[in-house]
Order: sequence, then structure tokens, then C-alpha cells
Amino acid sequence: MTSDGTRLDLPRRVTAEAVGTAFLLAAVIGSGIMGERLAGGNMAVALLANTLATGAALVALILTFGEISGAHFNPAVTLAEAAGGGLAWRDVPVYVLAQIAGAFAGLAGGLFGIFNRGVFPDFAYWTKSSEVLIMTLLGGMGTFFGPALGALVLLWLNQQIVSYTQYWPLILGTILVVLLFVFPGGIAGAALGLWRRLSRRPASA
Repeated sequence: MTSDGTRLDLPRRVTAEAVGTAFLLAAVIGSGIMGERLAGGNMAVALLANTLATGAALVALILTFGEISGAHFNPAVTLAEAAGGGLAWRDVPVYVLAQIAGAFAGLAGGLFGIFNRGVFPDFAYWTKSSEVLIMTLLGGMGTFFGPALGALVLLWLNQQIVSYTQYWPLILGTILVVLLFVFPGGIAGAALGLWRRLSRRPASA
């Protein structure tokens, strides 16, 4: 709800919840790593640094998204808000799904930084964003596990092709284009469609 009392449309509020939750999870993980590295083995200093950084991030996120979605960032807060009449119950499932999706995104971002032992400027280059898009299209946008399956397939293909030739970008791109044309709904979507056809076959017989 904005400062003048008007409520924004649901897509904008849900997007704010997802983005805010993602940033909050990434901040929690990042502040934990920062505190451990700066503390030099002192757990009290590490906890203090983690608490201060996480609190500062939470305040910034609330100030940023509070007027848009209420800055819940937590299903428990959303349920409490709905029970108090501040949120319509029909909006609760969408809020919770957005928060879960944002939590997965924030956790993935935090673990990505841990895996690469840092976050570097070249991660902001457009090719990194396109990798996520290719993983999603390859695995299937209409399924929950599709992007994860697409990530496994893309990383496996990348590792296999790089070990054989220096022209791996051309070969990998060709393979991806063929796969996307053969499986327009993604690998997971094709597998789900095949399972549905096979499950209907005995009933029709």
C-alpha cells in the first residue's frame, strides 16, 4: 500500500515480495561469510557482524518494498497479516509462493558466491544472465524442477565439449538450439508429456 492509501496491483506486490526475499536470503548468507572472515576466529565478533549486517539489510529492504507489498519476506508474517485483516486471504497463496521462489533464488545466489569464492564484476556480464535463461528454457519453464534439470544438462554438456575441442562455444550452441527445437517445452516438459501419454494409454485400451 502506498503512502496515499492506494493498494498496488497484485503482480507488483508479488514481485516485490520475491525480490525482497531473495535479497534478504543473499544478505544473510553474505553477512555470515563476511563476519567469519573479519572476526579472525572470534565467534562473538562474527555473530555481531552478522547481526548488524543482516539487520541493516532488512531495514533497507523494508524501506524499499514496504510501501509496495508490506515487506513480509516470510510466510508467517503473511499469515499473521491476513489474520489481522491487513491482507486478503485470496492473496496469501501467491505471496507465499513468491516468498518461497525468492528464498530459493537468494539461496542460490549466496551459494553461487561461496562456490566461486567471491563475487566478481564479470558475473554481471550478460552471458551470465543468458546462462540462467538457457538453463530454464532447456529444462522447462512450466515445471518446478525443470531449471535444475536444465542446469545439470548444460553444465554436463559444457564440461564434455570443452575437454574435446577449443571450438566448444559453436558446438555447444548448436546442440542447445537443436535441443530447444526438439523439446520446445523443455526436457522436463517433454518427459512429463510422455508420462501423461503413457498413463492414458491403458485407460483408452
